[in-house]
Amino acid sequence: MARPKGNRESTERRKLEMIQAAFEAFSKDGYNGTSLKSIAEAVEVTEAALLHHYKSKAGLMWAVLDYRDERTNTSFAQSISAGKHRAAIWIDIIRENQTNRGIVELFSKLSAEATNPEHPAHSYFLRRHFMVQDAVSELFQVLRDDGQLASTLKPTQLALELTCLSDGLQIAWLMNPNIDMVAIQIDFFRDCMKPESFQAAFGIQLEAKPL
Repeated sequence: MARPKGNRESTERRKLEMIQAAFEAFSKDGYNGTSLKSIAEAVEVTEAALLHHYKSKAGLMWAVLDYRDERTNTSFAQSISAGKHRAAIWIDIIRENQTNRGIVELFSKLSAEATNPEHPAHSYFLRRHFMVQDAVSELFQVLRDDGQLASTLKPTQLALELTCLSDGLQIAWLMNPNIDMVAIQIDFFRDCMKPESFQAAFGIQLEAKPL
């Protein structure tokens, strides 16, 4: 007998609450610092209920990473529809990352481990790598098509440089929270965009760089 629609909706709503609670817990305390018990208590369910849906803490972690990606993609699409500048949207994502140390720590550790083809997360991070590269390449291609780029590098090369810069900065920021990932990546756009386009994107009045 098929499960009633209301029950399915209730189950999906409860699963989302579990993921959101895990996301907040991982963001605050990191993966190792978070217990299934604390997540279960946050949504008023048992650990057995969590494990019924996600099998293990690792399974819940993958659900959190998927949730993070989906939330980022939705926010990006909504900002594009609202007419926000693509470069400014990228910086919004970096700014949010700076408020989620636990998730950045989790993601950085897993992505490094997953370079091993035998790692269970290898296919996830490989797929995500090419997805991000394509998205950022499109960002720079749009800037080029709109006459906003000062750089003569190909959009694919700029995308690779920006994503490598971003990934490296996350590691540096985890080591030294005084590093401003946002400011450094805004400078990247400053260096490759035409002055008037940069000002329009970020609302920052350019000053001459010291020699």
